[in-house]
Amino acid sequence: MPTRESKRLGETLVHEKLLTREELQDSLRQQETSGERLENILVRRGFVEEEVLAEVIAKEFSLPFVSPNQYFISSDLFDLFPTKMLEKYEFVPLDRLGRVLTVAATSVLDKKAMGEIQEISGCTVRIFVAPISQVHSAIEKIETYEKEKEVPVAPEPEPSERKTDIEILRELAEELKRKSTPPATEE
Repeated sequence: MPTRESKRLGETLVHEKLLTREELQDSLRQQETSGERLENILVRRGFVEEEVLAEVIAKEFSLPFVSPNQYFISSDLFDLFPTKMLEKYEFVPLDRLGRVLTVAATSVLDKKAMGEIQEISGCTVRIFVAPISQVHSAIEKIETYEKEKEVPVAPEPEPSERKTDIEILRELAEELKRKSTPPATEE
């Protein structure tokens, strides 16, 4: 079912002549049957460019606009939320300063999402609006980071087993000597 925010956004896009009334009605019907977010439907169907959509959402709901691709996200923020939650609510944490967490989201987050984010982080949440593909790209980077953490790393050799630079160079020299010396032939 379309939310009040979806309808408000749709009306704004029609008013700004970025979307026709028919495209809005068709997209709202699709949202009703699929449960997909209106923003994703509009972008996927090519009705509105995602950058323009994010800027309209930011303006309409008095939220700042951000481009997560230009942000360095600290790895300690990666562990705050399960990836499934990031995907479900389409947001990524950008920064934490004291007890204020800044997130980039594809749209306005509902009360349930805000409550979960605040409960898990223990912070007040500041929302910035960002283009859909950039939020999804940031989530993919977090997923990659999480997978790399799970890969077992070979243990470091004991100090007594480590070779010195001189030992390594001697071994390399011997190997090169063996390779460059032609095999002895029998006469």
